[in-house]
Amino acid sequence: MSIKILIVEDENIVAAEIEHSLEDLGCVTIDIANSGMDAIAKASVTQPDIVLMDLNLKQQMSSIQAAKEIWNCFSIPVIFITEHFDINIQNIYEQTKTSASFSYITKPFRERELQTTIETAIQRNQLEKQLEEREQWLSTLLTSISDAVITIDEQCCVTSINPAAESLTGWKQEEALGKSVTEVLRFVDITASNLIKHVPNFLIESLNITALAPKVLIAKNVTELPINNNTAIVKDEKGYTKGTIFVFRDITQQIEVEQIRLVRARAEKLETQILEMERLYQLKDDFLSTVSHELRTPMANIRMAVKMLEVSLNHTRDTTSSLIEVGDSLPVGNASGERDSFASRNVQRYLQILQDECSREIELIENILDLQRLEAGGQTFIPEVIHLQALLPQLVEPFQERAKNHQQTLQVELPKNLEPIVSDTASIGRIVAELLNNACKYTPIAEAIALNVKTTADKVQLQVCNTGVEISARDLAHVFEKFYRVPSNDPWKQGGTGLGLALLQKLCEQLGGAIFAESRDKRTCFTVELPIVSKLN
Repeated sequence: MSIKILIVEDENIVAAEIEHSLEDLGCVTIDIANSGMDAIAKASVTQPDIVLMDLNLKQQMSSIQAAKEIWNCFSIPVIFITEHFDINIQNIYEQTKTSASFSYITKPFRERELQTTIETAIQRNQLEKQLEEREQWLSTLLTSISDAVITIDEQCCVTSINPAAESLTGWKQEEALGKSVTEVLRFVDITASNLIKHVPNFLIESLNITALAPKVLIAKNVTELPINNNTAIVKDEKGYTKGTIFVFRDITQQIEVEQIRLVRARAEKLETQILEMERLYQLKDDFLSTVSHELRTPMANIRMAVKMLEVSLNHTRDTTSSLIEVGDSLPVGNASGERDSFASRNVQRYLQILQDECSREIELIENILDLQRLEAGGQTFIPEVIHLQALLPQLVEPFQERAKNHQQTLQVELPKNLEPIVSDTASIGRIVAELLNNACKYTPIAEAIALNVKTTADKVQLQVCNTGVEISARDLAHVFEKFYRVPSNDPWKQGGTGLGLALLQKLCEQLGGAIFAESRDKRTCFTVELPIVSKLN
């Protein structure tokens, strides 16, 4: 692209020579002016890239005045042309620099020298424009952003302050410029509640972009505002600190929102805790109600048995007294023997009721205490090597006779070369015994019970299944709850505490395992999975 040049020369011959030289350089002379006023007018119309102006124009407006006007109005650089170089030229040059004229050239000049001067002037003008645009962009940015920004130089004096910073600090830019930053920025540490007097120290010590802790800004009118702030150190290419940029914002609203959020969170937490306490109180009430009922039922049976035993004994005593008074013969004696036998059977039956109900009461209390210890983590376990191949037959043996009496079949399937496990022997025994006890209790006549054992690389699986009985999906979801009993599912009417499965579930968890239940097609299975090596307390 050709450079467009306006020539300002009051001698036509010189102007023509300059135009000829410019043509040789590939430049375009868009016009020639012969005075300062004429130059301003033509520059306004033609908008040249550069103006070549004779330094000694003979008109009323001097060359320097014309150059100033052209620069101020159109930002067009001016190159002065002069015939001689002396001290006055140097003084004039110093003046032209203030009027944004970039250079001068002396006559006679070579074309190469003229080309270099023109190109240098244009490049300097372009750089000046770019710098001005960047400064304008930065100024617009700082003016428009909502964050407060203050810059300081290496002497810790304020070099700029944007409108947001003016609003927060109470300092206008014309008041703050050149002042020490300690006058404009004063802080109180929120945590220490101490006035930070030496702001430059902690700014300069922040060698990288640093997020400082929230502080309270003390404005010019002594108003206190909570702020968050960051600092960035500005360095030159040699690493020397040239200044600091300080960015901060008012967090009053943020703090209020956070306080509201915390209040709501605390309220929600408190509400959750209240609901949980209400749930626990309800569970406690339900538990006490259930325990009271379970403890009361055996006591009612015991009371009834004691009453019937008392009636039976009184009846026997009255009968004996009557026979002594009447003095009956032998036949009557035979009748007395039959009555004594009947009374004795009644006594034995009531004594058996007392014994059964006392055992049930003791079992219930022991189960409640065991369950409480497991839930509180107070149960002690003794890890030891257990050979299931030897232990399980011993545990099953007492139930073989019971199953036979109920006309049930009890089978045990153990794999060959069953690997030993590390666990608590007493707990394993209790788990197997409880599952077999439930199976015998709820399995009808002519049905089967089976104990199966399987092992994997890290688990052992104990499964007890019985046929002839099926638990509905609805009931199956509750079988591990305390005091839950499946309705109408006790063919032998043996009853129970309703705590056995709940206790087993907690026991399996303490051993690092789990227990599952499934029931379908008239077959119910309880499966216990335990680690080969249990981590016990």
